[in-house]
Amino acid sequence: MLNEASAGDRDMGKTGYFIHRDFWKHEMGRGHPECPERLDAIEDRLLATGVADALERCEVPLATLPQITRAHSVAHLEHLEELSQRLIADAPAGGPDHAPIDPDTSLNKFTVLAARRAAGAVIAATDAVMAGELENAFCAVRPPGHHACHDKAMGFCFLNNVAIAARHAIEVHGLKRVAIVDFDVHHGNGTEDILSNDPHVLMVGIFQHPFYPFSGAEHPAANMLNLPVPAYTKGMDVRELIEMMWIPRLDEFQPEMIFIIRFRCAPRRRSRPAGPERKRLCLDHRTGARYRQALFQGPHRVDARRRLQPRRAGPQR
Repeated sequence: MLNEASAGDRDMGKTGYFIHRDFWKHEMGRGHPECPERLDAIEDRLLATGVADALERCEVPLATLPQITRAHSVAHLEHLEELSQRLIADAPAGGPDHAPIDPDTSLNKFTVLAARRAAGAVIAATDAVMAGELENAFCAVRPPGHHACHDKAMGFCFLNNVAIAARHAIEVHGLKRVAIVDFDVHHGNGTEDILSNDPHVLMVGIFQHPFYPFSGAEHPAANMLNLPVPAYTKGMDVRELIEMMWIPRLDEFQPEMIFIIRFRCAPRRRSRPAGPERKRLCLDHRTGARYRQALFQGPHRVDARRRLQPRRAGPQR
């Protein structure tokens, strides 16, 4: 992200790195694919490649209730807190370690803490870029957020980090045009649920369809540009769709800030859209956005034995 007003007063190219030990405390049970080890994989990769030396490690605060309720209902947060407190109260008597949300999603006694910290990371990154302290930011957060709806947790997600940060950029910093770029094997239904019909937001997303959460292909709001693609869609086809559909719409919208949500939910060789990560720099250049930010929320699957092996593909999460 680049702040024009203060660009001459600081070193260019400064990238903030937002990560916190609370993200490791949230877990959903042994063998669950959305696991703390994926953050170890990120840290290992950054160290092995030397990228860690180029990043500015930043403090990660907890998101406050007023910040969270820009995107979620008070009742939603109270429900999560109630489940968490029940786990804590029942622990001395041998109570369960997890409270189920849906068949694939559960929380432990640290989940709400980690979720508030994840939202706080993206808010802090937004503030730092707007203040001219950073050019851009990389937020390695968990739990992820793009399935979390206004009043519902689902799909491994509890609070919608990017929706909270987008509303923060609009309501606190007065931005008029914020873009969200979401590419994942799954549709970002929660972000769409929260930000549909918001005239200050343009969300462009690409995802495999039909696939969980089986949404996003029909009748999106005017500010949502969804590209549902079938399994095994080739990378070049995805890139062509982005050039034809996303870029003109982003050019027209002229965002002041771009949030890029980069998931990697599927293991290699499994069906998933490929290629859009190579358009990331193109998005910044072609739209003329004054600010840009990356929000990492994956991968969900990690092979610890391969964490330090070099990869031939482009940037991975």
